[in-house]
Amino acid sequence: MTDKARPMLEVRLFGGFEVLLDGQPVPSSAYGRRQTQALLKILLTSRGRVFSKDELIEALYGGENPQKKVGNLRGRISELRRALEPNLDKGVNSQYILRMGEGYCFSSDAPVWLDTEVFQEQITHGQPAQEKGHWRFAVESYERALKLYRGEFLEADRYEEWSLAARERWQEEYLGTLSQLAQCHAELGDNKKAIDCCKQALAIQPARESVIRQLMQYYYIAGEDSRAVEAYEKGKNVLKERLDVEPSSETRALYGQIRQSQLPRKTSVLDPLRIAVLPFVNLCPNPEDEYFVEGMVEELIYSLSKVRELKVIAQTSVLTYKGTNKSIAQIGRELRVGTVVEGSVRKADSRLRITAQLVDVEREEHIWAGEYDRYLDDVFAIQTEISREVTTNLCRHLPTPAKKASKIRYSGNAEAYRHYLEGQYFLKKRFEDSLHKARVSFEKALEIDEDFARARAGLAFALWLLTQDPLIPRERGIARAEKEAKKALSIDNTVGDAYAALGGIQRMIYLDPRGAESYYKKGIELDPHNMQTQDRRALNLILLGESGAAIDCYRQALDIDPLSALANRNLGYALYCAHRYNDALNQLLKAERLERHDWSLHHVIGSVYLQMQQYEQAREALDQAVDAIRKPFENLSFPDLLHAHARELMGEKGALRQMVERLEADNVQPAIIALGYFLLGDADEGFTWLERAREARAGWYLYFLREPLMDPYKSDPRYREHLVRLGVSPE
Repeated sequence: MTDKARPMLEVRLFGGFEVLLDGQPVPSSAYGRRQTQALLKILLTSRGRVFSKDELIEALYGGENPQKKVGNLRGRISELRRALEPNLDKGVNSQYILRMGEGYCFSSDAPVWLDTEVFQEQITHGQPAQEKGHWRFAVESYERALKLYRGEFLEADRYEEWSLAARERWQEEYLGTLSQLAQCHAELGDNKKAIDCCKQALAIQPARESVIRQLMQYYYIAGEDSRAVEAYEKGKNVLKERLDVEPSSETRALYGQIRQSQLPRKTSVLDPLRIAVLPFVNLCPNPEDEYFVEGMVEELIYSLSKVRELKVIAQTSVLTYKGTNKSIAQIGRELRVGTVVEGSVRKADSRLRITAQLVDVEREEHIWAGEYDRYLDDVFAIQTEISREVTTNLCRHLPTPAKKASKIRYSGNAEAYRHYLEGQYFLKKRFEDSLHKARVSFEKALEIDEDFARARAGLAFALWLLTQDPLIPRERGIARAEKEAKKALSIDNTVGDAYAALGGIQRMIYLDPRGAESYYKKGIELDPHNMQTQDRRALNLILLGESGAAIDCYRQALDIDPLSALANRNLGYALYCAHRYNDALNQLLKAERLERHDWSLHHVIGSVYLQMQQYEQAREALDQAVDAIRKPFENLSFPDLLHAHARELMGEKGALRQMVERLEADNVQPAIIALGYFLLGDADEGFTWLERAREARAGWYLYFLREPLMDPYKSDPRYREHLVRLGVSPE
């Protein structure tokens, strides 16, 4: 940084605390009293956040005589302003230390170079580059970030309570970045650097099991099998000594594969067993056959995903390339796949012509191509044949033969299958008219073939979704959805969608998240590539109080569905529920780049800003949520409530109470009214309405129990009673 470009103030919080004013260090004596320098550190733990007087007095003086210490606090504020701005004439003119209502903050707009902010900025630049396969750019960003981490956040204040949360958060960010950097080096074939990154992370946190697995894998890929085994044994001992736990099943499985040399030793940047089936070109003369082409591709993805050795990208992500002009190489880098399937479909009357090609992304060469000219009744045989050809040609990359995929049971009737594909096409759209069309299509399929289990599971899902808004009578719809899901399993107990539908019913209707978890796990076991089931299970884990497991679940989902706006948004929601607000915001802004018109995305962004006490940004995000929610869910009103809450916090007195009264008069969901009263500070009325929400089995009830806005009431015995009745442990 040149002197000309140098900001007036530079602050380093990593390692030794350091402040430079016009390039010269500010000595400790400039602050006067010890608490003045501590005050600066506290304000910089979250620049822009308004700290109340009580918070600052508690941090500086341990809450001792708060009324008497107000004068002392004002004195420290004055000293701090003089230390940072020696020529300041009046405190109100300070560009750094601002008085905001009854509190103070360090201005987020002031021209300050702050190492924590630059650290986060470089990480934020690296993550999208890594996702797109721009490994070298990501490496450069991550390395610039890591150079700034000279040691623990404010290491001299290690035992100050006000510094603990920030220190833990920044260390977690540092360790996570080391892990991401290791992945990038491995993708570039530099296993030595990948191993070094893992060692650095484990030197700080030896029991970080995900990094232990990384280290094992990189040693193995580098041909150092004995060191990979040694890393496992060492990690096993550390986990036992520090956490009194055994290695997870995932770690043990990796160890077993290493011992038996069952893992491929990658010699290329892109894994050939990571595969994307791109949208087939629709050459059908009838535009209404679009659902047939999309459905065929989805079924091909489903069929290939049954081969355990393959990692197949979900349809949500590949659909973004429909009609694209991007090259196979560019798509491969963005999805991090080594192999692509592309093709075309032409349907005329009862005849089908399907072409398919298998392409090596790195060499941009065709591995295999096939053409099929058959009758429509042969569609099942064609899909099976394409799947077999693709699998056979990829098996050359496997150290052992691929396990035979479990047989998929289709209908024996082509017309029933056509209606099933139509139902799936409409089911994905999730609008009111589309859900009704999906239900009708599945019912038509079952009229032709009543033993078509997957169509019955699809019908169960459509009915379940229709009851959520609600778009059909709730009790009757739920009863039928449950009946259809159970009937599907009685016909074919390998249909994962049926378990997922039962999981939703168990969670939302019977208020039994633990029972729902068993259904979701079974559904994922049968169909690990089903992103809908992964998403529902992760949401259920949040209800169970297992936000960390939910975050892991979403990260695994994004590995095979990286461009899913839903999964990206819900990962942000899981981070929000885990009180990781900076991480949540970064993730939600990433989701916004994929889908800008999702009301719930803007709603969660607004919630995050509320927790970060950035009320103007919260109001703007909730503005967008309120605008987007008008159609088709006019009566939901959750964003309206938080919008009023943000306005109240910004000084619009009475805005929140007026909104609560309006929502109560409009007879909205009782859980929303309950939260309104909690935000007003009326715990008795809040718990009264929360009980009504439980009795009504209202959809928002379960989620509000884990809502961070409820934190002030989570020690209340009445709150804990709600969790106990759900069979989950209080936090």
